[in-house]
Amino acid sequence: MRYPSVFKDGKREVQMSGQGYFEIARNERQPFTVRTGESFSLEVLGTSFNLAAYDNENIIETTMVEGSVRLKMLQDGKMVQRMMKPNEKAVYVKNEGSFKTAAVVSQKDRNANVSPKDLTSNLGKVKVETVDPQYDIAWKDHRILFKDHPMEEVIRTLGRYYNVQFVVKDEEVMDSEITGNFSNEQLPQVLEYLKISSGIKFNILPVAIENGEMKPGVVEIWK
Repeated sequence: MRYPSVFKDGKREVQMSGQGYFEIARNERQPFTVRTGESFSLEVLGTSFNLAAYDNENIIETTMVEGSVRLKMLQDGKMVQRMMKPNEKAVYVKNEGSFKTAAVVSQKDRNANVSPKDLTSNLGKVKVETVDPQYDIAWKDHRILFKDHPMEEVIRTLGRYYNVQFVVKDEEVMDSEITGNFSNEQLPQVLEYLKISSGIKFNILPVAIENGEMKPGVVEIWK
């Protein structure tokens, strides 16, 4: 999170990467804006919301809890706006790529050294759905909640929470839906639960160090 020591010019503006939960008091004389880059920002109109905007992922997720926000997104070379209301979740593709993220790649893509942004192009597209916000904000209370969540969302959430990359060696894995409630469990414990509930197999690879820098861990999953 980056912000000035003093807000000036009648506005409150911050920049962030990663994931944050915001509760913003309404102040029409001093609007609050969150920027995640040149192609996406949101103006807060007095609200509570969750924002996931990781630098190494090609999607930005905004989940409304209360109030409303105005999204400003780059689409087809133009900045467009969209209002969001409570219980809505917007997923925006900020780079050329699909709705997949850096936390989820297939074995084929990994072998070919293909990054998620090189996958099927949906640049600037946004999809909005009605959700129960508690599943997206559970992380702030050190919890992970799933209820009939598709496997792709499950491993994306786990990838962020535990800072690992999932390599899907068998696309059949993605057909599963998961329900679970986790609180402070270690990653192997969570994976054992997925193994029991969906029949997956997994292999946690040792953390690699390149040029003195520790890389995120890798988890291979298959059936």
